Amino acid sequence: MNTKSRRGIEEPPVIRRILIGIAVTFVGVFLLLPLANVFAQALAKGWSAYVNALREADTRSAVLLTLLVSAICVPLNLVFGVVAAWAVATVGKWGCKAWRRCCKGGVEGLVGSKLFPK
Repeated sequence: MNTKSRRGIEEPPVIRRILIGIAVTFVGVFLLLPLANVFAQALAKGWSAYVNALREADTRSAVLLTLLVSAICVPLNLVFGVVAAWAVATVGKWGCKAWRRCCKGGVEGLVGSKLFPK
């Protein structure tokens, strides 16, 4: 008996190519096209205006604030994501129930209704 998984090759090659084309088109339209528009708008007045804007104090503050928030949020998301995955995968029923409660109730489900009375 062949136990090798055949998942992903069940569709004919034509269907796979169509689905891949749809995915690539979606990425192009919803990711690359807006990104190209942002750069076109940013550089509409030329590179000199772009460089002059980067020299302003407000621009530097905004960039530094963005980097600071990213430096805080990315590790926190990593830690909470790993903890959530571990809870669901290893703790079994209790982990799944806790995860569902957290997702369903938001902050109230996570912390408890005693801290946020209705």
